[in-house]
Amino acid sequence: MNLDSIVYVQPDQVSCQLGDEHVILGLNAGVYFGLNPLGSFIWKSMTDAKPVRDIRDAVLAQYDVTPERCEQDLFDLLSRLSAERLVGIRDPLAS
Repeated sequence: MNLDSIVYVQPDQVSCQLGDEHVILGLNAGVYFGLNPLGSFIWKSMTDAKPVRDIRDAVLAQYDVTPERCEQDLFDLLSRLSAERLVGIRDPLAS
């Protein structure tokens, strides 16, 4: 995964907002995942498939965080969500 990778929410999940947080249930694996307010902000920004760069830029515009820390935390979260099959990540050149 890199900043040009395209991320998208997998269709086999349901999610809802609870206050300023989100909960996600992966329907295939029965995985339950909770997101804090920042994770919820990131989740909501993935309503459409988009490059990781766009999500990073939205986080940087909203939160007081260094670009390096933002990218590391974003990659960590997206990797965890991908491992649980809640999001998909694809190469931008893939059709």
